[in-house]
Amino acid sequence: AQIPASIARWPDLIEQIDKFVAQDASNDAKTLFDITKVLKEADEKGLPLTEALSSLKIRAKSAAISLLEGALEQEKSTSLHDMLPHMTGPINLALATGAFETASANLKTSMQTLASRVLEKHLAGHCNDGGSLNQAFALAEKLNVTGVAAKRTAFQTKVATELSQAKAAVDKGATSLNIEELGRALYVAHKMTAVSSDVLKAARKSYETALTGTFGASDMPFLESAWAHAGNARVTVPAQVKSWMEALDGVRTALKLKDEDSVKLQRLTKALEQCTKVGLPDTAEISKARAKAKTLASDAVSQASEESTPIVTQAVAAAVGAGLSESDILSGQAVLSSSESSSSSTSSK
Repeated sequence: AQIPASIARWPDLIEQIDKFVAQDASNDAKTLFDITKVLKEADEKGLPLTEALSSLKIRAKSAAISLLEGALEQEKSTSLHDMLPHMTGPINLALATGAFETASANLKTSMQTLASRVLEKHLAGHCNDGGSLNQAFALAEKLNVTGVAAKRTAFQTKVATELSQAKAAVDKGATSLNIEELGRALYVAHKMTAVSSDVLKAARKSYETALTGTFGASDMPFLESAWAHAGNARVTVPAQVKSWMEALDGVRTALKLKDEDSVKLQRLTKALEQCTKVGLPDTAEISKARAKAKTLASDAVSQASEESTPIVTQAVAAAVGAGLSESDILSGQAVLSSSESSSSSTSSK
């Protein structure tokens, strides 16, 4: 007869439990996370309460109570918005071990109050981080905080309204501001499952449609804003826009290098060549980058005049790529010819 999948996992679970029991007691986050995971699975798979499992639960319960008390103490020196990382582990462990159910009434009430306050804080600034808000809701629900269900329903209604309004604004005429608002609304709606899949699909379509068409230099702020929020909005960005943003990022990355860095000119030149290749509009930023490349190339040719032929060759090649003027390049080539002639004369002797 085939062994049920749940029972088939028992040997591995027993081995993991024995391993934790044999280890020295540790309250580090990684160990407690692993213990929580094992205890939860042991409960789900119906593992009998062995001596080792009982021992691990007792140890974990004690640690959970201590961590819950620590989270309450942490609140004194941490803003409510930053409390989630300090609460999540302790609460999950307390629930997995049954420690929360057996905790004192005062500790329970204090944790529920804290969870409620943290949720309210995240509700107030939900557009900034839908993921954290979803986590705050989950913790409050796990602790049976009063009124959470009603708050979730009210919030989902609010999210649906904001998404509808943001979509309508973009449909009317996309701008840097409203495409950003639509991206944020989509992100929160996805995280909170606040609207139907059809509504989400329609909103994403509006976002994607706004990124089609003909764009010029004046449209770059809008495209950058749309690109920045496209990932969270879960939309597909047209290939042209994607190539423009990647090329622009390449230029900015190259410009961050120090002028004395030997690879800066090479990387900047290649990045600018890519901008030309993908047809990136010549914005003021790109024009400034081209001017910088020319300055670096000119300096490289001047400095190379006192160096060996290969270095002059590299400098002139870089100058060509950077768009240096013909007269400056010819000057560099003259240096090269002179250097080569000198080298040839030396060799003949």
